[in-house]
Amino acid sequence: MRACTAEEGDLQVRSATVNDATAIVKLHVAENPFGSWFRNPITRDSPCSYEDLTPFQRLLHGGDWMDDSLCRRHIHEYITRGFPIMVAEEGRKVVGECELWLADEGPPFKKYAALEMLMASKDAGKESVERLLLEKSEERCRKMSIKNLDVGSKHGGDSLDFRRLGFKELWDTRECEIDLREMEEPDVDFKVTPVAEDYRITGFLQAWNHREPPQLRFEIALAAWPPFKIAGVDRHNKHLLVRVKVDQLQLGFLLLASRCDFFAETVTEIDVWSGSAEARRTDSVQTIVKCAAATAERLGAGLLRVFVPKHFLPAMRELGFRGGEKQAPWLRKELRD
Repeated sequence: MRACTAEEGDLQVRSATVNDATAIVKLHVAENPFGSWFRNPITRDSPCSYEDLTPFQRLLHGGDWMDDSLCRRHIHEYITRGFPIMVAEEGRKVVGECELWLADEGPPFKKYAALEMLMASKDAGKESVERLLLEKSEERCRKMSIKNLDVGSKHGGDSLDFRRLGFKELWDTRECEIDLREMEEPDVDFKVTPVAEDYRITGFLQAWNHREPPQLRFEIALAAWPPFKIAGVDRHNKHLLVRVKVDQLQLGFLLLASRCDFFAETVTEIDVWSGSAEARRTDSVQTIVKCAAATAERLGAGLLRVFVPKHFLPAMRELGFRGGEKQAPWLRKELRD
């Protein structure tokens, strides 16, 4: 990756290497969202020290960035895929980092770079560091002829107001839940076919869940993201990846159902990829969800968690789903030369 250096006083931005992993981990560990360390932070079981945790247990506290070995593999993966990853330094100390995930999807997203991670130390003027990293991200996109810089709800500088910086909402994903026992059975016949665990099978189908780049979500839900493999997430993950067809309604979609044993409750999460025209009508949305739920039952009983675009909420409510109030916007800034 070509190095880049920019200055704002003593602050510099450059391309990251795997040797920056330890410094990046220190940034994230200092921002531990759980406050303390636990064997399982999701259930807050067994408080302990950071040093006593396995890489998998550290990952549960905030992702690949919480452990040196996982972070090194994370950085290596970005560099190998040609995705820009940068750090901000002040006095040769890393005080912030920024990661860009490059993607090309069907409409309305098309080609873009997503700010998959943007964060800075509170001790170094968090807002000014994140602002400079954002500016350098825009510069990098222009050099790569990428016209759209996006940021999802799961990642991004929490000190920045992206809307005031020129970003506009493109999508809004909502999270809904229902007990599988309350789910209506589909009133149509449908066919389920297993498919290869390769993101390319999604083609240009539209991902209902767009809280983060769909390819990254795909790899994480399958526990196929390389740092997750190293951490052993696959030992805690059951999943199902299939193509579903309802011939009589000319409906077809891709379903990814996943279940992890470290959740506080027994939860199956489902992600759907469909043709944009196939899910415009309420009855089509409901048929897809019913067939998806009936298929996901193979992973066991419990809660069913579904990620849908906001305009599907009325259809989900009719099916008895709860939740969906919390916004998860996907924002975009169109870059000008």
